[in-house]
Amino acid sequence: MSSLRSPLSTVLAHAVEAVECFDFAIFGFSSRSRRRFWRATYKCSVGAARFVALPSYRLADVLLPPATTGVADMLNIFSKKRMTLAESVAILGAHMLGISHCSNIQKRLYGHKNGELRAMEPAFAAFLRLTCWDGSLASSLSFVLNDPTPFGFDNQYYVNAMRGRGLLRIDAEMVSDPRTGRLMQHFAMNEGDFFRAFSSTFVKLSAYGVLTGKQSVIRKNCYEIRRLEFVIGFLIYI
Repeated sequence: MSSLRSPLSTVLAHAVEAVECFDFAIFGFSSRSRRRFWRATYKCSVGAARFVALPSYRLADVLLPPATTGVADMLNIFSKKRMTLAESVAILGAHMLGISHCSNIQKRLYGHKNGELRAMEPAFAAFLRLTCWDGSLASSLSFVLNDPTPFGFDNQYYVNAMRGRGLLRIDAEMVSDPRTGRLMQHFAMNEGDFFRAFSSTFVKLSAYGVLTGKQSVIRKNCYEIRRLEFVIGFLIYI
């Protein structure tokens, strides 16, 4: 965002309260980063959504599925957002980016009684144990990459999951569940279909449940929090 400050300020001077800061951040990231490693493209409606500006860990814990989520819970969460089965499987392809803390896979690696380890390729499990040691301190401080190609947008998430290299519980269960297994296999074998499904799903999900009117705030300056934002944030936290 800081690299966009100069051009952003120029545009905002001529578009006060017409679009939001998030629109510019997405525009800048997609135009610059897509040339480097993104092969999936999508069109977004700029200025179509306004969100509460202050971040809320509490709200995130409520809205985002935890690492222990199973297939049934995941499908239920996304169905409430009007997403189809195929869309739910496609959006999980985002697991290819980022990291996972070892605490999120501790049970899979060392909780032998739950049977989760049997769904993981032995060599992959041994590799993860080199980084994720058994113990609360190690699991809290350590992390592993979600995907062996962390700087590339591809279908490796599905390829790895089909090979028993799914990192999280949901990654492994999506393969074995009869509702999602065929879609996982299809996206693993057809990268183009995954790109198209993910692109349309991303746009659909980003436009769901947005706040408009007096429910939210559009900043005149993206780097200054307006007084009303504190009020909105406070109401969310309590």
